[in-house]
Amino acid sequence: MPFESQFGILIDPSSLSDTKTPPISPVAYENGVRRILIKIAASKVGQAVLNTIRSNHRVVRIVPNVMNPNVCAPADTDEGDPMQYKWNAVTNVLNNVARTHLPVLRGKVNFTPGMYAKGGPCQKLYAPRAQYTPSEDEVLLHELVHGARMVSLKFDLGPSTVARKGLSMYDSDEEFFAVLVENIYLSELKSGHLRSSHTSFMEMDQNLQSSLAFFQVSGNAFEKIEKFATQNPGLAKALSKIEVPFNPVNAYFCHTAKAREMSKSSYAKVRDLGPIGMVFAPLLLGKAGPASSTTGK
Repeated sequence: MPFESQFGILIDPSSLSDTKTPPISPVAYENGVRRILIKIAASKVGQAVLNTIRSNHRVVRIVPNVMNPNVCAPADTDEGDPMQYKWNAVTNVLNNVARTHLPVLRGKVNFTPGMYAKGGPCQKLYAPRAQYTPSEDEVLLHELVHGARMVSLKFDLGPSTVARKGLSMYDSDEEFFAVLVENIYLSELKSGHLRSSHTSFMEMDQNLQSSLAFFQVSGNAFEKIEKFATQNPGLAKALSKIEVPFNPVNAYFCHTAKAREMSKSSYAKVRDLGPIGMVFAPLLLGKAGPASSTTGK
C-alpha cells in the first residue's frame, strides 16, 4: 500500500501521459510527491493535517500542474475538477445501490515536485522579489490545509470570506487558515522565518511573532481563529497541543481572554486601517507595549 493512501491521499500523475514528451515522468512525479509527503508526515503539524484528511473519509488528489519544467507553476487547490464530478456520480450510485462505502473525491491539489526545490524555477522567480523562498514541503503543507478544509466540507471562497482590513493581504479566510497552519509548521521546523500573509513570501512583522501577539494582526483575528477552531475542532485541538514558539491556536484555547484582548489592541486598530496602517503600525506604536512580549504557547 502506498505511503500516502493511509491518509486518504491519491497521487495521480495520469495527466503526464497525455503528451509524448512529459515534463516529468509519471514514476518520478509520484516518487517526488511521496518523498515530500513523508517529510511532512514526520512533523507534528503535518500529522495533524494528514490525520484530518484521513478522518473525513474523502480523498485528496494531488496532480501535476506543470507543462514547462523551467517555468514556475504555483501550487493551488480547487474543487472544480471534471474527473472528481464523474467519480462522485459513480460512487454515489454504488454507495446507494450496493451499500458500499467508497470515498467521495473532494479536494484536488495542483503541485509538482521540483518547482520549489533549491535552484528550481519557483525559487529563482521569488528570490529577487521576496524576503525568503519557501521549501517544497512548506508549499505542499499549505495546500494540504486547503485539502483538509475541503474534505471536511468547510472550504468556502464566498463573498463573506474575503479578507479585509488588517487581514486584507491574506486574500480570504481560507488563505488565512492555511498560512496560520503553515507558520505553526515553520515554527516547529525552526525555519527562521514566519510568513506575513498570502501575498508573496514576506516575513511577518516582528511585533506579531508570538502566539498571543499575533492576535494584534487585526481586530478580526480572534474571530477568524475561533471560526477555524469551531469548523475544524479536531485539527485545531491537535494543533493546540503542539508546543512551539509560534502557535496562536494554542493561545486561543489556553489564553482565550487575553487573545481576544489582543485583537482589540491599539496595534490591531492601526493595522485595520489597511495597507497604510500595516506599514506604519510598527513605526507609530513600536513594540506595541508589554503585550507583544507575551509569548503564550
